[in-house]
Amino acid sequence: MADKLQKKAKIENTSHPAWQNVFVRTAALAFICFCLGMIVNLQFKSNDLVEEIAELEAQVKIYEDDVEELSDQLARPYDDEYIKNVAREKLGLRMPDEIIFYNELIK
Repeated sequence: MADKLQKKAKIENTSHPAWQNVFVRTAALAFICFCLGMIVNLQFKSNDLVEEIAELEAQVKIYEDDVEELSDQLARPYDDEYIKNVAREKLGLRMPDEIIFYNELIK
């Protein structure tokens, strides 16, 4: 019986050497560090995406305002006042009795 106990103790000692235990612990620590690094990296990416979403929502608001303004312009009737405004702003025209002054000063 003592022989069997000695053989069993020998088998247990040879099947799990100390270097395997250190290797497993080192591998587990490396895996945990890798996971923590990935979590931090993903958090930074998430924060960047939240900021980008806020910027894009602001741009959408600006474009919606522009669309609303253009829709209002399309809804206006094409009367004489509208034609005068388009001629002044878009074409640079003036009325025959108007005098235009140019200012070359830089503000």
